[in-house]
Amino acid sequence: MKSNDLPRETVRYPSVNDSIDQHSAGYKRRDFLKIVGATAGAAGLVSVGVGIAPEKAEAFAYEPYFTDDQLTTVVTSCAHNCGSRHVLVAHKKGDVIVRLSTDNGEYQANGAYGKDTFEEPQLRACLRGRSYRARLYSPERLLYPMKRVGARSEHKFKRISWDQALDEIAQKMTQLKKDFGPTALLDQSYAGASYGVLHKSDQIEGLLGRFLGMFGCRTNSWSVPSYQGTTFSSRMTFGTIQDGNEDDTFAHSKLIIMWGWNP
Repeated sequence: MKSNDLPRETVRYPSVNDSIDQHSAGYKRRDFLKIVGATAGAAGLVSVGVGIAPEKAEAFAYEPYFTDDQLTTVVTSCAHNCGSRHVLVAHKKGDVIVRLSTDNGEYQANGAYGKDTFEEPQLRACLRGRSYRARLYSPERLLYPMKRVGARSEHKFKRISWDQALDEIAQKMTQLKKDFGPTALLDQSYAGASYGVLHKSDQIEGLLGRFLGMFGCRTNSWSVPSYQGTTFSSRMTFGTIQDGNEDDTFAHSKLIIMWGWNP
């Protein structure tokens, strides 16, 4: 999908840097220095009383720029797997999210703008969460079922309908169960956004786990694949995964490695 195919509100708007790049793209460094030198020399020849008409200024404001009273507000949360689940507030125009904000105190019990107490602190999202709109409307996001054509190594796909995708998946699942038995389908563990979207998908009470259980063909893996490094190092260091460093050790540490962790 090209940016021109997106709704008006989702297209990336130009910045001042875009203007600079467009005007300077055709110049080499030497040409640029010549122009700057000539401009500086000419400036010394112009008297104070002589006026020079300025170039027309170009604005780079959002178009259109909606005010809060023109938008619908939906309170949700970030789906990234950093463990925070901070508040995200989607400001929508119709079905399009125009911008995202976060907790400002209004969304708590008896909340008010600016409320931020020890008992009820604001759950402010980080920049990663607040940039979720760019991910939601990314031109690289898949919007339709895509079927591989050719060999796996060719990376070629074609768009198919939802009905065709569902039919082919159902036929494949039924055939695998018939040919190889009830252990043929692997329900891989999930985490992060997929865990929330699919409703605790790696647990038997989750939607996907319940569906495969009723289908009578479910083999699931234990825990999260990337979790084994944590469990192994904890066992080797502390003897158990239920123990760890005390908080005051942070103040006395010379090196702290935070791997994929939102502190």
